[in-house]
Amino acid sequence: MTRPSVRRCFEEFKSRRGAGSVIRVELDAGGVAGIRFVVSPLKAAQELAFKFGRYPYLLPQAWRRRAAAALAEPGLPLLNALIAKAATGYFPDFINPVPVCFEEDVDDQLHRVTTTPADRIGYEAAIIFGGHPWCLRGDVSRAPVMAQATQGGESRLAQSLAEELKVFWTRALAAQWSRIREQIHADIALRGAQTARDGLAAMVTGLAPSLRWRGGGLDLAATADGGRTRADGLLLTPALFRGTVTFAIDPPDAVQPRLPMITYPIADTTPAKAHTRPPRLGATRAQLLQELTAPASTTELAKRLNLSPGTVSYHLQALHRDGMIQRARQAQRVLYQRII
Repeated sequence: MTRPSVRRCFEEFKSRRGAGSVIRVELDAGGVAGIRFVVSPLKAAQELAFKFGRYPYLLPQAWRRRAAAALAEPGLPLLNALIAKAATGYFPDFINPVPVCFEEDVDDQLHRVTTTPADRIGYEAAIIFGGHPWCLRGDVSRAPVMAQATQGGESRLAQSLAEELKVFWTRALAAQWSRIREQIHADIALRGAQTARDGLAAMVTGLAPSLRWRGGGLDLAATADGGRTRADGLLLTPALFRGTVTFAIDPPDAVQPRLPMITYPIADTTPAKAHTRPPRLGATRAQLLQELTAPASTTELAKRLNLSPGTVSYHLQALHRDGMIQRARQAQRVLYQRII
């Protein structure tokens, strides 16, 4: 099997922009119009499996336990083989089909895994066995269980992986999905408000320090080789777990090229503390809640209410602890918004 020219991998991004190489995705007017957010159950499952294999220290202990318990039970040889190779930075794309709408059902996504075109599966299987330049640690050595699975043909490989993903989803994520889905929807709503308020470029740049919108395209700061590609759109989805940006990007010569997908750190939209009774509000906090129907920074709120930034910050922290507001970083600012 020949080594493909595909330039796609998952890579950890550093907290500083501009370190290492840059991967650039250029979009014309139609491509910018095609930027959208998506909710993908299989992406969440893939992310949990990938991060368990590569960044286990980023997972909360409860999620490490769930992933470990799900993978330890019989019946997941292919998924375990892929996770063992996650340290190279690559996880196949076809097990996370590009959502055709804002949100898809997990069974619909699994069906699309099984119907992935054979040439695309073969293209990605070549990467699993041969590696490629955008992966941090170079070539991926041949995994015997994966090599054996490919002998049955591309369709059989896709069917087997879909069956294992269904098992992993059921064991590790299904019971938690309702809560996770609420967090993802809250983050996307916050990003939409930021776009309406500050524009697309500011919103995209504010997703993570390693992302920057520049001159009609997106720059991704990477530690592997850089490159450039054009796309007809861009998919954005919040990461289930904070800590890294991951991406899936094809070059123009890829077999059955897909839209680029960027997975960014989810905003802190969950209440910091549960309360058995509603907190008591004073006049200042009540005023702040009235102002926070749209995202705003501490400085903006201080000017509107004629208060010192320190006073506003104190009350914002209290409201956040009480689970009444959410916050998200946008470039150098932290924006707050009411969630009750």
